[in-house]
Amino acid sequence: SQGDDSLTGGGGNDTFDYNAALANGIDRITDLNGNDNLVFRNGSGPLTLSTTILSGDNASALTAGQVMVGTTSGGVTRIYVGADSVAGADITVDLQGTFTAASFS
Repeated sequence: SQGDDSLTGGGGNDTFDYNAALANGIDRITDLNGNDNLVFRNGSGPLTLSTTILSGDNASALTAGQVMVGTTSGGVTRIYVGADSVAGADITVDLQGTFTAASFS
């Protein structure tokens, strides 16, 4: 749903799918693990993501396909995704746990 949601995939391999056209608020994934997938879309198609995952907490310059992993604070790591040519994060997701840019490929 739209807004700030808490998502738990449970056991097995899970896919969390985000569409920038519907993004509203910041969702939290409570149990992301190495077998799960994050999928980002802009409208009807998947985003082509940069192979370089950035680190930092200022996502104001992100553009289409750029991903930034924020600093873990209070046991939560924020992920920012740019989905268009306008600078700034279009999708923001909080992950419960400690993650770094090296955690993603």
